[in-house]
Amino acid sequence: MVLDTGTVDSGSTPDSGAIDSSADSAVVDIDTDTAIDLETEADAKLIGDAGDRCSGGNGAVAGAGDVDGDGLDDLLVGAICNTRNHYAGVAYLVSGGVTGTQSLASATAILVGSLPYSHAGFSVSGAGDINADGYDDFVVGAPD
Repeated sequence: MVLDTGTVDSGSTPDSGAIDSSADSAVVDIDTDTAIDLETEADAKLIGDAGDRCSGGNGAVAGAGDVDGDGLDDLLVGAICNTRNHYAGVAYLVSGGVTGTQSLASATAILVGSLPYSHAGFSVSGAGDINADGYDDFVVGAPD
């Protein structure tokens, strides 16, 4: 889920559940007494595709940087239990600017693990522009 930092009072104390957006990155510190309804507060909701048996639950989510060069940061979602290629796992690249509800089946790119039961998507991470081509790169981990 993506929370819009502009809707939370950044002047609140960190232990009140505020998002401190005064720096280059947002930090969320949620007190156990603070409730956030993600169904109404989230700007976007991503839904696993038909082959996912546990996307988000047994995978990973990470910012990818601006992989496609459109000026918006993109998102990686790992789904290790995806049934494609006998549970090889997948990683979805979702272009930035997502709002509303979107199925991961319509992601910008779907990277499927190459070996059965390898569980690709166990870890995902942005890597910066490692090959100096002007586009951010990312990595997808598979533990098996």
